[in-house]
Amino acid sequence: MSAPKIPPRNPIHDPFTGALIRVDGTTLLAHTLPPGLEAIQRGDFVVRYGVQYLQKAQSIVPGLVAVDYGEMLTGENAWNFIFNRSNLYPRADIVGYTSKGEEDMVPVK
Repeated sequence: MSAPKIPPRNPIHDPFTGALIRVDGTTLLAHTLPPGLEAIQRGDFVVRYGVQYLQKAQSIVPGLVAVDYGEMLTGENAWNFIFNRSNLYPRADIVGYTSKGEEDMVPVK
């Protein structure tokens, strides 16, 4: 029996066109630039969503979930598994990029 093919990563994301601004020390995306504020950057952005590590100030953007017994999930299927079905499996790992931009693989617990 051959090993399952590893699918390409497909992190959950949304396209966004607008401006990146800073208000009271918080960085925000805005569709239109509010009066009196300068844009840090304008244009097209890709917003990706991360899952926070338990009790750590770090997150991972899931690109692929490797489930026990060789099943591999990406995109909406991976997101749904993490939040709705991960407790049904003894072992699963999230492969993705951390909030520091480093590639990592973390167990789902």
